[in-house]
Amino acid sequence: MSKHYRQKHIEHYGPISDDEEVHHIDLNHDNNEMSNLMAVPKSLHDKITATWHPRLWWLDLGMDGEIDESRKKKPYPTREDIQEMIDKHVSE
Repeated sequence: MSKHYRQKHIEHYGPISDDEEVHHIDLNHDNNEMSNLMAVPKSLHDKITATWHPRLWWLDLGMDGEIDESRKKKPYPTREDIQEMIDKHVSE
């Protein structure tokens, strides 16, 4: 996958450290709008991706272990959700 979105983020927001990744907030790697890109620590990026995995995060299991679609979560994490995870990660 091309990392052109990383360069686009750097050109708009300025340099990021080598220990940061550029994250697609809506989990759509085709959406490279600046409002959808956010620098996050590499050490946290995998956790964010796993937490909000596009095939898993929005589903919740019912007591019987079956998918309970009535308990779907938000369609994707907000910038605020991710910032909260970063703040918590940094304070640990």
